[in-house]
Amino acid sequence: MNNLDARFALNSVTDKAYTEPIVSDGSSPVYLKPLDSVIVQPTTLPIRNVALNIDVDEGIYRMILLSSETPANQCPVLNPNNLSYGYVFYYTYVDEGYNSTTSSYYIIGSAANNTKSGFFNDIQAGVTDIGPAISYWLISTYTSNKQVFIQSGSNMGEAIHSIIWNDTTTKWFSLGTIFPFVTTNEFAQFKAYIERLR
Repeated sequence: MNNLDARFALNSVTDKAYTEPIVSDGSSPVYLKPLDSVIVQPTTLPIRNVALNIDVDEGIYRMILLSSETPANQCPVLNPNNLSYGYVFYYTYVDEGYNSTTSSYYIIGSAANNTKSGFFNDIQAGVTDIGPAISYWLISTYTSNKQVFIQSGSNMGEAIHSIIWNDTTTKWFSLGTIFPFVTTNEFAQFKAYIERLR
């Protein structure tokens, strides 16, 4: 099937025809029905914070994020509802790096039950990683089960993160704002493809 055929193919589960993603710079609210998608790309770069401006219901979403931070350290953080909730995000991770001297990969770090103040994605566990980075985020916005699974990679490194928002009462109503963990960094490149799966 070529790209043109795929564009008009029906989804076998829902019989919903493929639709083009909405394109947004994040300045206006977007609501996604199941299988709808949006591309969020700020019009001005570099930028410190990117408010995704996506209203969410309880459901499953996925995001593919292409970003590059300047000067380095590819560590995007998602604050749900555009708010800071303190250190109530428990995460487990495994990060892998590449040693150019020995031409081999090695585990940079791994940990369980650390806490952060948002959905945190450190691609090379504190090592100066070089962008651009690409990451795949699987997001559950159910009030009783708010969590994110992230698989990501950048120049000579990759990571897997599983993060749980340790709160079963707060409603997740806006996907949130993404910002670099390093407070002096900015996004030199940012493009997010977000789809509501359920």
